[in-house]
Amino acid sequence: NITTEKELAGLAYLINHGITDFEDKTIHLKNSLNMSDYEWEPIYVNDENKRFRGIFDGECHSVKGIYVNIF
Repeated sequence: NITTEKELAGLAYLINHGITDFEDKTIHLKNSLNMSDYEWEPIYVNDENKRFRGIFDGECHSVKGIYVNIF
């Protein structure tokens, strides 16, 4: 379960560093989150070994304030 911005950032870290891909797991978002105070590390999509393979259930919550600097 994800309840804080720090936990969501941690999920991206775990995936992007090849620690886990959450295959066969469901992640539930338990609160709406505002990521504007966090440096967001996008989850890689071009690396077959670093992909989210689980289910992300937002449970009608939202995530806002994500800024991705691609330069």
